[in-house]
Amino acid sequence: MNEGHEEFEVSTEDVLSLDLEDYDLNEDEKDFLKDLIEVAKTAPYAKNSGFIRLSWF
Repeated sequence: MNEGHEEFEVSTEDVLSLDLEDYDLNEDEKDFLKDLIEVAKTAPYAKNSGFIRLSWF
């Protein structure tokens, strides 16, 4: 792993089960999770492998 680089995998099923109304989120957090849910619904790798890999620097 590169220094300053974080990466982990999230279950597609867990992402799809999120109800954003259950959390006190700011707009940036809501937008991020909405985008993540959309990826879980539409990305072939997320549907086929059962996970989404998140990484940031």
